[in-house]
Amino acid sequence: MIKRILSSFHLLAVMGWALLSSLLLGCSNYARNYVEPVLEDGTVRARKLLSLKDQRAFDRTYLAAMRQKYLGQVDAAFDLLDAALMINPNDADALYQQGAILLENVYFSDSLLRLRGEQQIQLAQQLAPSNPYYRKQLADYWVERKLYERALRLYEQVVVDEPTEENFTLLELLQESTAHYDAALQTLDKLKELGGEANGILARKTKVLELQNRISDGIALLREASEADAENSYPRVLLANLYLLNHYLDRAKEVIDDIATSEPHNEWVPLLRLVYYRNKNDVDNYDKTLAAVAADTVLAVNNKLDAFNEAAYWVGEKNYNKEKVYEHAVTAMHQPGDGGEMAKWLLAFIEEHKLPEERFTEPARVLFREDPTNEDAAITLLKDAVRNDDAEQADSICERGREFHPDNVFFYSCALYSRRARTNEDFRRKILREGVKYVALFGFRGGIIALWDVG
Repeated sequence: MIKRILSSFHLLAVMGWALLSSLLLGCSNYARNYVEPVLEDGTVRARKLLSLKDQRAFDRTYLAAMRQKYLGQVDAAFDLLDAALMINPNDADALYQQGAILLENVYFSDSLLRLRGEQQIQLAQQLAPSNPYYRKQLADYWVERKLYERALRLYEQVVVDEPTEENFTLLELLQESTAHYDAALQTLDKLKELGGEANGILARKTKVLELQNRISDGIALLREASEADAENSYPRVLLANLYLLNHYLDRAKEVIDDIATSEPHNEWVPLLRLVYYRNKNDVDNYDKTLAAVAADTVLAVNNKLDAFNEAAYWVGEKNYNKEKVYEHAVTAMHQPGDGGEMAKWLLAFIEEHKLPEERFTEPARVLFREDPTNEDAAITLLKDAVRNDDAEQADSICERGREFHPDNVFFYSCALYSRRARTNEDFRRKILREGVKYVALFGFRGGIIALWDVG
């Protein structure tokens, strides 16, 4: 009896060991044959399961890549990141860093490499969906590429990560750019709660309502804001502008006159008046207003530039005389504190509207007086001196030009033709030696030949 029991137990034990052995053998075969699936785009699993040895190799390679990147060796960093991704193809950090290198260092013409960079950054963000840095960087990249719908979806999460005024401002602009106007209005309300600048938010709200063709709502909003803060004239400025944009000219004039009465030196009134007279096609009053702007000693130069840009716009429509704009701009240019900026504007206006070449002289003289290092102004005045055979002025400007722009062969060539060079051989040789030295230093070989020909 006992023998039979022991025999049965032995049989069960043998069977049990056989079963366990087969299970262990199967597990070992499974471990040898198992291949980790490569992560596909759109999945969210963060890492491949690495052995300790592979993890150390990956960390060592990744850190070496980052060291090369911060040393400015982007090619070496890229190759090391390639090696790291061979060990772990699904590491979000390595994917992001290599994608960023591609987008920062590859020209737009190389579309395949840029596409790879985009895909890697997208994949990094999907692998680490809770990483706010990847999300914001990708969102900002879509903004840069003007892919606003993509950026908007990410920025809706960015403002949850970082509810800052800057992020909400960009979110509102994205909503506006993608015609999500109701959402934009809600975002502007949130910006107001965050303490955003009240006048700026009011202007944005007015624009969004106008884009929705809700003009009556915009008017009501601005009237309410005007009544709520009578000391603040900006809501009335916006109201006048809204009336002008929608051709309610009589209402616009009432508001403009009201602002001017309560605030005689309001910086927006001159521009509003110009737009009003342009819409009325009233050239005489337009011209008088622009003349008053030019002679104003209180109005800031940036407001004057706005007024003159408005005048240039009307010139472009062939309804206002460009010579009148030139005359008024010269007057503005000679007002205290306005010279340099107005001179730059006038030089650009003369070039764009093809006024006679001699008109460049006056603004160039003002600009050169305020900034003797301005190379364009110096060359303009030098041409004028040569045109008028003014040797003294030519010598003076050439001297300044060589001092501030020793790499420009033009100032040496003109000096060699000057009256002093024609009568003073030592001076002529001195200029020639200086010119050859500096032009050779800056690498303008054609300039050296020109100087030797002159000399």
